[in-house]
Amino acid sequence: MHKIFHQTRAFPAGCALVCFFTLFVIACSHPKDEQERRIAEARRLMYHHPDSALKLFLQVPDSTFSAVGMEDAELQSVYVFCADQLLEHGHPQEAKRWLDKVVDGQRKEYQQRLDEKRGALYRTSGSPYSHPVYWGMMVILAVLLAGVLIYERKERQVKDLHSSVQNQSEEISLLTDQIHHLRNTTNEQLGRGRQWMERLEQGELLKNISIEDEQCFVDYYTFVHPKDFQRIIQPFRSLSLRHTTYLILSEMGYTDKDIQRILLVKSSTIRNYRLRMNRNRRV
Repeated sequence: MHKIFHQTRAFPAGCALVCFFTLFVIACSHPKDEQERRIAEARRLMYHHPDSALKLFLQVPDSTFSAVGMEDAELQSVYVFCADQLLEHGHPQEAKRWLDKVVDGQRKEYQQRLDEKRGALYRTSGSPYSHPVYWGMMVILAVLLAGVLIYERKERQVKDLHSSVQNQSEEISLLTDQIHHLRNTTNEQLGRGRQWMERLEQGELLKNISIEDEQCFVDYYTFVHPKDFQRIIQPFRSLSLRHTTYLILSEMGYTDKDIQRILLVKSSTIRNYRLRMNRNRRV
């Protein structure tokens, strides 16, 4: 009974060991069988469905091709097929990798075929410099560059115009200030000249009149009677301020005695005025 018990316990362990060994063999042999199945399926589709055959060949590791027992001619044809298909799909580097697996005796022939297909592919796709997309991109870049240059030029012109307008605004502001200053100064001078004119008309003398006030008096008369002033100074080349005052008083109807009294000068001074003025008379 005890012996039977030990035999009964060893039976499950043996069964487990056998099952494990079987699964290990299946697991190890399955990838190889799967790769062989893929190679067989790809070889069957090579001439009818080359794209599907290429996908299956690319899924098989390189070491599997030599392990499936294919003849050299069949193996070389598979390599050349993969190289041709990769080249047609625009992958010359991958095509060259498959072509390198071809035996040396046949490599020259297949290399020539690869070069011919590569040239055909190049002629089909064309030089990158002759491709419409290339020239389209060049045109777009040229247009963008021209746009940038035009924008920078216009921006510079706008800045120059803005600077010019700003300078003109500053000049206008400065001239306006000068005009206001001259207007205020002129109004002030004309106001002082008018006061002396009113004093003179009221019978007052030009006693202690300063040179500045006398000039204001002459300016006021010039402003009020511009034509008369131009007429009385026209015969003379140049006149001093006192000679001009003398002419204005004479034009207003004052005699030499009146002018002598108004200016508080001697009669000889009045004669001296007339003598110098006659020397400066135009010929």
